[in-house]
Amino acid sequence: MNTDLKLALTHLARGELLQLRKGSGKGVAVFDGHVWVTQDSDPEDHVLGAGESFALDRPGLAIVQALSDASLLVFDVDTRSGPDAPGHAEAASAATLERQGPRTSVEWYLEARRQRSAAIGDAIGRGFSALGRLWLRLRTWVESSVSGTRPAVHGH
Repeated sequence: MNTDLKLALTHLARGELLQLRKGSGKGVAVFDGHVWVTQDSDPEDHVLGAGESFALDRPGLAIVQALSDASLLVFDVDTRSGPDAPGHAEAASAATLERQGPRTSVEWYLEARRQRSAAIGDAIGRGFSALGRLWLRLRTWVESSVSGTRPAVHGH
């Protein structure tokens, strides 16, 4: 199972397991269904439903099991706090800065959405770039066909 952010949501059928090795630094946001999350050395297990998220904070193996058909996003979590954390100024609200406590599940959920949006934006940008290159090649081919010369083929 691939949990790359560029692939958007991960879908698990009821009973299916997702193993996250070295779970610390990852978060799980549930968009549909219910999942059970357990991690090495954590005496508590966590059940998450749609709209809820959880930050894995233990090294070692973490397991996510679908209690029903579920859609979830595994995202990177920056566990550092303070102004040196990447994206800190954009992601943290004034209330989060004042209390200096751990993020709430809503804050993790919003961070997951921000990362997913960035990944989608990157994919769209790469698509438009490829489309632009294709358009340029087509235009060059048409212009050379009209003028009667053959264009140089680069890299193919």
